[in-house]
Amino acid sequence: MIQLQQVSKLFGDIKAVDSVNLTIQQGEVCVLIGPSGCGKSTTLKMINRMIEQSEGTILINGRENRVQKPELLRRTIGYVIQSIGLFPHMNVHDNIAVVPRLMKWERNRIDNRVLELMDLIGLDPALYSRKYLHELSGGEAQRIGVARALAADPPILLMDEPFGAVDPLGRLVLQNEFLAIQRQLKKTVVFVTHDLDEAIRLADRIAIMKDGRIIQYDIPETILSSPANSFVRDFVGSDRSLKKLARYDAAQAMKEPTAVNIEDEALRGILQDFKEKGYSFVWAVDSGYRLHGWIDVKHPLFSSDPLSGYSEISVPDVAVTPEYSLKSVLSRMLGQGIKNIPVIDKEGKLIGEISLHDIERVSES
Repeated sequence: MIQLQQVSKLFGDIKAVDSVNLTIQQGEVCVLIGPSGCGKSTTLKMINRMIEQSEGTILINGRENRVQKPELLRRTIGYVIQSIGLFPHMNVHDNIAVVPRLMKWERNRIDNRVLELMDLIGLDPALYSRKYLHELSGGEAQRIGVARALAADPPILLMDEPFGAVDPLGRLVLQNEFLAIQRQLKKTVVFVTHDLDEAIRLADRIAIMKDGRIIQYDIPETILSSPANSFVRDFVGSDRSLKKLARYDAAQAMKEPTAVNIEDEALRGILQDFKEKGYSFVWAVDSGYRLHGWIDVKHPLFSSDPLSGYSEISVPDVAVTPEYSLKSVLSRMLGQGIKNIPVIDKEGKLIGEISLHDIERVSES
């Protein structure tokens, strides 16, 4: 647990953080968000003493953070920043191993930990361990930054705009990977962002800040449905129902797909059955259940040729995977001009489908 009690920070006559009270429970993701200069990054940096508070008390699991030397405190708190902060003269393996080496771990333990973390962030050690910063994409480097922060298995993780420098698609991938890692590790995370959609997607609780103060601190659903005042209402915007969709994954809304095997010898009869049951279309898969397209069973030429309504699709452009947020799913639907969207796994196998009605049901709940 992290507790900030009447914490303030002054820079000369300027009060960057003003009497902040904040409790973050163990295993929670707390997101700090607000306009530029509101004090969110300063608040985060006071937790690991990158910046010393001017007033108030910060407790970590009931112990004041100032009783430890800053350098020792920071070894127990992972820290990820937007600019990543990897050492360019070190390869990936050595970057991840920095803190364990400072803590004098045995070499075998360090090597095993690096391998474990590279598997966790989805990068093949055989391909990436010996690479240097200039050989990595922005997204890959950011993953290494997260792995380094987790290397000594700290109970707390501080993340200051960690995905801010990554392109929108890469940012979505990193957010999904962060959620997957957090579900597995259950770290206590303080996360700074300027992106409200990111905050809603990742947070257990959101602290909205203005002029160094916390204006509202609550779960995302409450902030969206019951803004504390006009500032919060304007900050979250009028499309609160749409933003709520970022809280849900495709996996939570998808249903059993209606599909036929286009290699099945009995395909004509199967399609006829679907037509008689009132279906307008079915997904077309192969014998391995990999998605290829869809079949319009109401096509004018269906009676003479059931495959007359078959259309191949560009699966990567149309389909989504289970970790997509429903907001991203809706965006994909609108971009493709479709009312139903297939959900596939990493091998391209059809595992579900989502309709506009399914999304409406979630947004209205």
